[in-house]
Amino acid sequence: YSLKLHELSHTKSLERRYHCHFADCSYAGLTPESLKTHLVSHAQGTHKCKRDSCNYVGKSELHLKRHMKSAHPGEESGAEWFSCDQCEFRARIKGHLRRHSLRHSGQKPHQCPHCDFQCSTIDNLRKHIIKTGKHPGKFIYECGKCSDQTAIDIFKSNSFKEYQKHMQTHKAD
Repeated sequence: YSLKLHELSHTKSLERRYHCHFADCSYAGLTPESLKTHLVSHAQGTHKCKRDSCNYVGKSELHLKRHMKSAHPGEESGAEWFSCDQCEFRARIKGHLRRHSLRHSGQKPHQCPHCDFQCSTIDNLRKHIIKTGKHPGKFIYECGKCSDQTAIDIFKSNSFKEYQKHMQTHKAD
């Protein structure tokens, strides 16, 4: 949804009904949320970094959090690094370390549903199916329970969340 909204922000022909009220600013957004995000750019910095030797002042809590991650890594409360035991790789998210570890193990748990291709990440599988041109008109997730319908009616998607939502429609079957 966020990506679709972002893509819409580049469309010139859409009506932008949410105008900035600051003088000399011509910004107009597609949604109230986009205007709210824009208005932060007019704010005076009030979110100061609490480190003694740092002069950073951000315009929002989000800006301060970003600053803390980049300028003072490891100092956020409760932040923990997950380190690879085979190389120098570190991650803040345990799942990112798990994904990285597949490089060392050689495991390729993601199988293309249309050929023998295997890879270590879902992103690589998505690229294989969508961008290589090896499977034109094919998708990562195609519903097997819809197979008795016409090809047009079979659910197809590259989004796991959309596929899971669709599968709920078969729960009554």
